[in-house]
Amino acid sequence: MKLIFKIIKKFILSISILYLYNIFMQNYNIPIPINIYTIGILMIFEVPGFIGLILLFFINFR
Repeated sequence: MKLIFKIIKKFILSISILYLYNIFMQNYNIPIPINIYTIGILMIFEVPGFIGLILLFFINFR
């Protein structure tokens, strides 16, 4: 039961972080899409994964 609660908590937190990032960065036109892959990266790698996603999308789309 604890494992399921932990996974659900990470899932909701990952979506929230991506959504807040997209709200703040929409003026600069640097969004990160919210899909199963980006959510999975955030769930597994947490903060380093978030920084990696930002760098990846910034390098690829700028």
